[in-house]
Amino acid sequence: MKSMLLLLLCSPLMVNANRIVNLDTDTQEVWSGGYWSHGRSEGIYRFVVTGGGIEHYKTQLFVQWIAIGTDSFKPEVISSVGIQALNQDSVYAFRLPQCVDAIPCNAIKIEATNSYDLSQHQFRIELRSPGKYSFEKAS
Repeated sequence: MKSMLLLLLCSPLMVNANRIVNLDTDTQEVWSGGYWSHGRSEGIYRFVVTGGGIEHYKTQLFVQWIAIGTDSFKPEVISSVGIQALNQDSVYAFRLPQCVDAIPCNAIKIEATNSYDLSQHQFRIELRSPGKYSFEKAS
């Protein structure tokens, strides 16, 4: 009887530990890397490509500044922004970004295909303090 009671008490914990977290179905690609520091915070960048489509595959690009976790604390998203110049028209299908410089990788290039005329484009994004970036068309 005691073992049955113990099993019943532990069952909800086992179920919760194995619970699957829902992920946004529009998330197509994720890339994490680089290094940033600002004041007493430091962490990595995470780029998220969302979107989809059938006839005209279109995506949007977001960057997040994620504070490094410790044994006691989970990593935390400090800032999350969309790359407005690229997302406002939403005509591009993005590939994963690539570092332009070595570590700390504060600049990335990203290639994109225009979903309507299939032209190839390359963009450069320089990352600054959390939530701040500069953007330029590279080709």
